[in-house]
Amino acid sequence: MKYVASTLVLILMVSTSAARADEGDREARRRQVKRRGGSLATEQAVMAGLRWLARHQGPDGSWSSSEFDKNCASKSSRCSGYGFTYWDAGVSGLALLAFQGAGHTQDQGEFQSVVRKGLGWLRKNQQEEGKLEGAIGYVEEEKGTPKEEWVYNHAIATMALCEAYASSGEDSSLRVSAQRAVDLCLRAQNPGWGWRYGIRTDDNDTSVTGWMVQALRAGKEAGLDVPEDRFEGALASIAEATNKKGHTGYRKPNGASSFLPMQRGKYKQIPCMTAVGMLTRLVCGQKRTEKILRKGRSILRKSLPAWSSDKMSTVNMYYWYYGTYVMFRVRGNYWKEWNKAMQEALLPSQQQEGGAAGSWDPIGEWGIAGGRVYSTAIGVLTLEVYYRHARN
Repeated sequence: MKYVASTLVLILMVSTSAARADEGDREARRRQVKRRGGSLATEQAVMAGLRWLARHQGPDGSWSSSEFDKNCASKSSRCSGYGFTYWDAGVSGLALLAFQGAGHTQDQGEFQSVVRKGLGWLRKNQQEEGKLEGAIGYVEEEKGTPKEEWVYNHAIATMALCEAYASSGEDSSLRVSAQRAVDLCLRAQNPGWGWRYGIRTDDNDTSVTGWMVQALRAGKEAGLDVPEDRFEGALASIAEATNKKGHTGYRKPNGASSFLPMQRGKYKQIPCMTAVGMLTRLVCGQKRTEKILRKGRSILRKSLPAWSSDKMSTVNMYYWYYGTYVMFRVRGNYWKEWNKAMQEALLPSQQQEGGAAGSWDPIGEWGIAGGRVYSTAIGVLTLEVYYRHARN
């Protein structure tokens, strides 16, 4: 009886200490949010988004881009906004990054069971052997033809595994999975350059390179084996796609972005790849005072986030994510102007009622691919900018 009583006292002491530490972390984050331009409203939006994501996680731990509505609480009034069927690994990675960005890991926070299940699904769906050992989200269509965009799935899922390992207290099994995912990123890179669809395709793509660089940086910061010269190759690829005025293109230095043929003409031209190129440069270690980055910040300043009255033509949450993390690092009035516009675009447009409460409608240019899970996860990640990564 004395043993039980002593154990209960110890548990209460540990629980109280953990609760105080957690409250201290939240208070420190609140101060950081306010100091860097966030607010109670941005934090409430983050929490609402996370709750929507938690409600729509599948029983197996994944998030489905095309069938998330099966997890709606009300079967008679399901959420709309389906994406393509082959993006599950990518949107699951984005959802996990959103939880982890707000301090919810597999070991702490309100959503630790959600994160634990999600990580379990990623690891279960990682290739164990062969040419694609370590790959996550590899998808084949009919007759064994690979769906090329699987590299996006893999890069984003790798980021999630690396950030999870970094917060795990050196979980050895998680380290193995994360390192295997990183190793595939390294094998996929074109020697001395960037990435495209597939393994060493001898072709470069700013968009894929941007995600791969974020994945490798997450691995490097987690203490995994990532050669520094791989970032130099990424910089060479971005430089090749950037013109003297600071515009970065999808594959050539003309400032143009990629697009889905079915979306042609529906959206205004914006410097999306310029934002990707700029964040890639910053993540690779270039200083915000570099001349090419000073040119880029002026380009982004002319295309601030806006959820237009027609609810379509100016909405690009992919661009807003990259632009927000760029301008946050650029600082000054560039950040203040962007931050104000970003909040005015995202906060009023978040759903407030019903089963969709906390989510964003996937009406942006890439919403048709990732669906409501994508738009909600990337919206949350954008609003976590105030504390998700340190400035450099």
